[in-house]
Amino acid sequence: MNIEKIKSKFKFHTLDYVLESELGEVVVSNDEVFISMYLDEQQDMLILRYALDDITHLVRYLKQESKTILVPFVDESFVSILEKAGLEVRSVFKDYFKYSFDDVDEHVDFDVLDVSEAQRASMITQNARNSSRGFFGQTTEWFKGWLLGTIDDIKDIGVKHQNILAYREEHKIVGVICIGLYGYEKDSGPILWVRELVVDKKYQGKKIGQKLLKQALSYGKLHHAKKAFLHVDELNLNAIHIYKKHGFIAKDDEGQIDMIYNG
Repeated sequence: MNIEKIKSKFKFHTLDYVLESELGEVVVSNDEVFISMYLDEQQDMLILRYALDDITHLVRYLKQESKTILVPFVDESFVSILEKAGLEVRSVFKDYFKYSFDDVDEHVDFDVLDVSEAQRASMITQNARNSSRGFFGQTTEWFKGWLLGTIDDIKDIGVKHQNILAYREEHKIVGVICIGLYGYEKDSGPILWVRELVVDKKYQGKKIGQKLLKQALSYGKLHHAKKAFLHVDELNLNAIHIYKKHGFIAKDDEGQIDMIYNG
């Protein structure tokens, strides 16, 4: 299956950042529409990807479905039409960038998560499931894969120096943040990628998240990052406040609009 060929055939599509293995089963493919369904075991949910010129083809297909289906990367012009068809906006992820590390302290000593501690890291994120729209946590295998560089999230964009920083109280891990650098081949890179910043609910309110973010930025500076990137749901105001406080600026676009259909 040639994803690029499918993308070029239609005006609208949700096939960016997708591997062929992530398309799952092709349920419709003709001159008017392409639709595939993929079971995301992490979210325990069907993910629908489409390519089309007319959104009514997607509406017509969904009316036949009785399952809960996530439709990510919806074009902003389709939102009202899909809402009338019964879909709801689940999350709107906005990209945030920090364009300078001049204000970042330099450190060389970091508390790095060991692979054997992946289960604890997973537990913290799973316990925070749905604490903000679109956040489902990660599995133990995902955390191991991030550290070892074996998961698609790492391999797809050539992430290097990937790591997970931990925050501990009384030798217990109570917060984590995942980091890695990519874009070494570009003049604008390398870029520090920040994700999965989570603090155990019992320890929130102690500015642990801010401490982890500062450590992550120091890690990026140590590895010569030119800027930092993360994305966050637009309604996660507490997180956005922290990111802005540390110099992150939202990209001026519609963001990643994910909608959900409860058939």
